[in-house]
Amino acid sequence: MKRLHWLAFALAISVITACAAPTAVGAPASASATAAASASAAAKPATEGTVTVTDGGGTYHDSLVKTTYAACEQQTGIKVASTSYDYSLGAIKAQVAGAKAWDVVTISGGGKLTEAGNADLYLPIDYTVVNTPGLTATSKQKYWVDFVYSGQVVAYRADKFTDAPKGWAALWDTTKYPGARSLISSTPRYMIPAALLADGVAPDKLFPLDVERGLKKLEELMGKTKVVWSTALADQMQNYASGVTVAGMAFNGRVLAAAADGQPLAYQSDGMILGATSWAVLKTAQHPKAAMEFIKCATQAKIQAADATDFRGNIPANPEALKLLDAKTAAAMPTPTTPGILYQDEAYWSANLEKVLTRWNEGFAMLK
Repeated sequence: MKRLHWLAFALAISVITACAAPTAVGAPASASATAAASASAAAKPATEGTVTVTDGGGTYHDSLVKTTYAACEQQTGIKVASTSYDYSLGAIKAQVAGAKAWDVVTISGGGKLTEAGNADLYLPIDYTVVNTPGLTATSKQKYWVDFVYSGQVVAYRADKFTDAPKGWAALWDTTKYPGARSLISSTPRYMIPAALLADGVAPDKLFPLDVERGLKKLEELMGKTKVVWSTALADQMQNYASGVTVAGMAFNGRVLAAAADGQPLAYQSDGMILGATSWAVLKTAQHPKAAMEFIKCATQAKIQAADATDFRGNIPANPEALKLLDAKTAAAMPTPTTPGILYQDEAYWSANLEKVLTRWNEGFAMLK
């Protein structure tokens, strides 16, 4: 499997060892703070006054509000309104074709297409504005900027299993690990690779994906136990918290956040599927200048370090942020020597996403 993005991350991580209706970010609490913010805003260059940012919701949305949206609102003088979506390509296309309410959107591989497909959805990033110090060439793509790396992992309730399910095949072992499974229905980007790995496909033989084999493996799981499918990541985590599901798939950072809140959740990193989440500006953005200013702010090292500290497990895409992390935060991240980590083939997904998504939607309808 191709290790895209990993070289830049590997070099940077060595420094450590030597996302509904938009909700406005809160205003300053005191009169003195308000006056200071007004004076600061007056000193900034004139720009569009607002930007609507859309992310994946849930606890990570809450973290972005604290660490990124509020900080960038104060720094730039641009009012940041935020909302959430399910990371689906359909939601992005609907915004461009219809509502046109979003300016900036967080996208994972499910929103990254061929050159022609990207041009239909996104504005090219203006790197005369988004000239953030520390960003690597790998992170700076034509239509988006990577800001964090995170992984889909085997998650489980630690109060149900003392022997952690290891690897994707363990999810299919319903004798040793009985109970309902939690999986993601909005994109095949993680589900098909996980199913194929569970079926014994070697990591270096994973791409191009055998989609039919992956769907058959998922059908097998649904014949063994109850599977709860989620489109929204927040709903998925709620299913774990309530005990509706006891094992399945989840983003590593969301599991860590839930555990920090006292929930009996844990994950096994063997087989973690690592991918990038990126900032993009929709082609129909009403505030494109403000959108670029926001992305410049949000990719700063200090902002990314704050994000990684608040939402442990996320890996900043700006290597300079890694220098600012404490040892506890750094310890929650995978390193170049962490065994069992897998990497998405981004070139494959860009060329094949829509075709795989079409087959996934057809197959998923039959699975349900």
